[in-house]
Amino acid sequence: MAISVAPLTTTIMSSVDHNRAGIASGINNAVSRLAGLLGVAVFGVLLIAVFNGSLDRRLGALSVAPEIKNRIHAQRAKLAAVETDDALGRRAIQDSFIDGYRTVLWCAFALALASSVTAALLIRNDARKTL
Repeated sequence: MAISVAPLTTTIMSSVDHNRAGIASGINNAVSRLAGLLGVAVFGVLLIAVFNGSLDRRLGALSVAPEIKNRIHAQRAKLAAVETDDALGRRAIQDSFIDGYRTVLWCAFALALASSVTAALLIRNDARKTL
């Protein structure tokens, strides 16, 4: 949805009468806010999924006591704020969070790049034609 906001703004505002510009602007702002909300939600779910998978792998590979693993698993919703005194467990938590955050950032980068390419290919500048 974020890719469609700029072209949508241009399309909406140029296709309505001047007396309906306020309504068009309101709808456009609502769509823009919805796109941001969905982006945060989707990236949040992605971060949690990658964090949980990475934490499970890392804790499974470590020689951490089962009660420490259970305490960490019980707090996994806190993400990087999971509390533990075990140094290996703390490192697993930090590295798992970094894995999730890195994945989210790479996805955001890919979407920004796709948006730029889409804009470069699809948005026409009529002023260039006249030069």
